[in-house]
Amino acid sequence: MIFSDEIDFIKLYLDNSNERGKINLKTQELYRKDIEDFDGFLVNKTLLEVEEKDIINYIENLKNRYSTSSIYRKITTLRSFYKFLLQKKIIENNPSKKILVQKQKETKIEKLEKWELNNILEVCNLGNLEELRDWLIIKLIYETGLKINEILRLKKENIINFKRINYLQNGNIFQIELSEKVSEKLKNYMENMYTDNNNIFEGISVQNFRSRFINYGIRAEIDKRITPSMINKIKKEVNSEDKETYFAKIREEYMRIGIGDE
Repeated sequence: MIFSDEIDFIKLYLDNSNERGKINLKTQELYRKDIEDFDGFLVNKTLLEVEEKDIINYIENLKNRYSTSSIYRKITTLRSFYKFLLQKKIIENNPSKKILVQKQKETKIEKLEKWELNNILEVCNLGNLEELRDWLIIKLIYETGLKINEILRLKKENIINFKRINYLQNGNIFQIELSEKVSEKLKNYMENMYTDNNNIFEGISVQNFRSRFINYGIRAEIDKRITPSMINKIKKEVNSEDKETYFAKIREEYMRIGIGDE
C-alpha cells in the first residue's frame, strides 16, 4: 500500500499524462481508481514491489466481478502506469510487460423476450425482502424506461404516494406513473426497509444487481447470456410497435377520408 510518507506515484503518473495532454479530467479519475483498486488488492506489498504473478492473480479476481471489456481497461491502465515507472527509472522491471488481456469484441446484445422477463419475475420470492427489492428494480426498469443506475439512485422524495416517480433529467422533471401492482409492492417494500437511509435501494450496486439478475435467469432456465440492459430493450421495442400501430391507424383514417396516397 502507499503510505503518507511515500511519494504518490499514482499522482506522479497522472500529472505526467495530463501534462502530455493524453487524458481529460474524467479519464484521469477513472485511471486513478483503476490503479487504487489494484493497490487495495495487494497484501503486504507496495505498487513498486509488484510481480507479474500479482497482476495475474488480480485478473483472476476481476473475472468474478467485471466484464472482459472492463478488465481490459483496468489492465491497460496498469500497463501504462508501470511503463511510466520504468521510463522514469522508478522500477527496474515492468511486471506487466508480458501481461496480455484480449479485448472483447463488441457483440450485439441478444433480445430478451417478454415471456422470458415474466419467467424471471416469477422466480423472485416476493416474501423475501431482498428478492422483493430485485423484483421491484426489474419492474421499475421495465415500466419507467430508466437505466439501472438511475433506478438505484432513486430517493424517497422521488416517490409520490407510491403511485408515481418524479425524476429530474437534463433540468426537467418527469412524472412517471406506476402500475397498481408495482405501486402496492413498492409501498410494502419501503414500509419494511431495514434502513432509514433516504436511498430506496441502499446497499446494492449495479454490478451486484447484474450478478443477481443473471442468477434469476439461471433459476428461470433461460438458455442465453442476459444482462439488465436487455430489460430496456424490451420496453423500447414495445414503444416502437405501439408507434407503428399508431401511424398505421392514422394512414388508414387518411385513406378512408380520401386524403391519402393515390
